[in-house]
Amino acid sequence: MKSLGVVGTLGVGFLGLAMAVGVGGLGGAGCSGAPAYDDFASTLASTYCDALEGCCEAAKFEYDEQSCVPQVTAEVQRTADVVKRGKVIYDKTAADACVEAYKARALLCVEDAGATPASGFEPYVEACAKVFKGTVSPGGECTESAECQADFPREIGACSTDNRPSADRTKKVCYKQVRVGPGEVCATSQTAPSPDQFEIKSCDPATGYCDGAGGADTTRKCRAYAKAGEDCFTPPSTIVQCDVRAGLSCDPTSRKCIALPPVGQPCTAGQQCAKGAYCLRATTPGGASTCTAQKGDGSDCDSSAECLSSSCESPPTTGGDGGRPKGKCGVATDNTANPFEVSPRSCGFGPAARGPVDGGVQPIQTQSILRPLR
Repeated sequence: MKSLGVVGTLGVGFLGLAMAVGVGGLGGAGCSGAPAYDDFASTLASTYCDALEGCCEAAKFEYDEQSCVPQVTAEVQRTADVVKRGKVIYDKTAADACVEAYKARALLCVEDAGATPASGFEPYVEACAKVFKGTVSPGGECTESAECQADFPREIGACSTDNRPSADRTKKVCYKQVRVGPGEVCATSQTAPSPDQFEIKSCDPATGYCDGAGGADTTRKCRAYAKAGEDCFTPPSTIVQCDVRAGLSCDPTSRKCIALPPVGQPCTAGQQCAKGAYCLRATTPGGASTCTAQKGDGSDCDSSAECLSSSCESPPTTGGDGGRPKGKCGVATDNTANPFEVSPRSCGFGPAARGPVDGGVQPIQTQSILRPLR
């Protein structure tokens, strides 16, 4: 095969703000079969490229092992080099879990292999994010986020400017963002943390939200979403958010959480419908708006809400009558494949590719395996 595929722009990952690292673990810990620090980059690269090769061939996309292995090895080694600077520990047990997770992922190569599951992260992402563990506590001086203590996925460490009034702005310190559950103290997104607050607690959006009714951030707590049939509004002012991920909304009449209306059911202008549907506004005075099935690629559209892809591409010119022309439902843009995912789109010309990518100008850029997306 030609040397196209994954090799064009794969290794764009750096140890940035979103790299998740944890605490604990010694460089020598782990099982006897786990890769030593000096062998980790080459071992992981070989495992990843072996998995990707079969995936690309099954999807009939090009793959070049001679380019994949050295490129991925170099990318992983750039990340691994942070250990040499003294504030990050290599965990052999986590490294072994990372490699094994990729071997398992090779058996699940499908077009949407990199899609984020309901749990939030692919198993290989979580396993590989624990390989390098920072040792700097929140508030401690740092040079990069990898040095900061954090236990992914509940915690994410970040090295950023020290915002204390008397601080030296040329130096950076570690911050920790912690996801907490219902009943735990949280900070709302509208409230900036104090300059000396190095641990920021935010609610896990999968389980609830930060109830701002409590007053100061020290008294605000995460509140679980209301379920179907539960109260979402109690006069005069008690409001509880319905679980939108479960397709619920607050009914203004019953003041309870109800399922979003499906295809064929009436809706009000601007109202959400159930997944796979949108609210089609009435075309005649006094007529009823109705939830209508979303449209596939290539269908006429006036807004992105009408399209399954959430993308309505408007033509560059107006219609012949001077009115606004119809757009076309397009393929959803996907330029952020999951970290080193094993799926056809990591081959560079996968099903999610579009535009200049389809023309062979450049493959989709894949982020570093050792840096989660959030």
